[in-house]
Order: sequence, then structure tokens, then C-alpha cells
Amino acid sequence: MELAPAPPTAPATDAAPAAPASQAPADQWMYAVDGRTRGPLPGRALLKLYERGVAPAQTLVWAPGADGWQPIHAAPGLAARATLCRAQFYVSDKGGQEGPFPLGQLRARFDDGRVDGLTQVFVAGGAAWAALGEVEGLRDLVAPEPEVEESNAAASSDQVYEPEAIPVEELAKPSEEKKKF
Repeated sequence: MELAPAPPTAPATDAAPAAPASQAPADQWMYAVDGRTRGPLPGRALLKLYERGVAPAQTLVWAPGADGWQPIHAAPGLAARATLCRAQFYVSDKGGQEGPFPLGQLRARFDDGRVDGLTQVFVAGGAAWAALGEVEGLRDLVAPEPEVEESNAAASSDQVYEPEAIPVEELAKPSEEKKKF
């Protein structure tokens, strides 16, 4: 009989970020996979890793102010959304019922307007159909990414540095500073 791999060992609580909880940014999470600590990441980014399987089911998480490391599916602030990340969904509209499909396909339907917050959805394993906007955590997972605030624009990963253009003739001139030693 083959044994399942052992879950990762939770990092020591002293592996947590040094900043006190009152100074740490809101919704920043550290996570541990295979005994290695990674992060911090915003909760939404961590949930995308979890949804895609990059962060496995046994992923442990920690955030400033938390009591310690805990499974992602049990962490306050992530638990409901983490459960939905791996769920199968059904939708019901005028055309009938469709599904099951994963969260990514539900998100694509939301993005192209085939479903909205009033669309009836059923989460596999759930108790009843409900409007998408009423399912705890689901609206956050299918809604478009929030816009980057102007104050955080410098930290955006899609920014590209474009140096000021220098005329070719300027490049050919010897610099006065280069002559001095």
C-alpha cells in the first residue's frame, strides 16, 4: 500500500514577517508549501494560486494578527473563498441549467456577461441554489481585479521603464566628467 506524502511541516511562528500587525498591510498572507515559506501576497493572489493548484490543498497560511499557521481552507478571511476555488458550479437561467464547471469557467461567464450577480448558481456539495451575489465569497472571486490606486502605481508589475531618448550625436560626444579622474 502506497502512503500519501506527509503534509508540509508548519514553519515556526518566528518565520512570520517582523512587522507588527498594526503596521502590516491589510490582507497580506504568507503561505507554506513543502515546508518552504513564501509571500507575502494579497489574499486574492494567494487564492488564484490555490485555484490553479500551484498552492496545494494542504497549503498552510499566516497573516499578521493570526494565532498561527493554519490550513488555507480554515483561515479566517480565506476559508469560504478557498473552498469555492476548488468547487464545481452549476448555473440556471432562461436557457436551463448548465454545469458542472470550475471557478475559472464561471469567472469567464461573468466576464463576458453570460452570468451576473442575480444568476442562480449551485455549488456542488451545497444545500441550495442562490443568486451568485449572495454566495459568501463568490462575488469576490469572479469580480474583475480592482484597479491599482494612483499611490500604488509605482509598485505595479506591468509598468515598464522607458528611458529618455538621447540623440545619437550626444552619445558620440565625450563627456566632460569622463575626462576627469
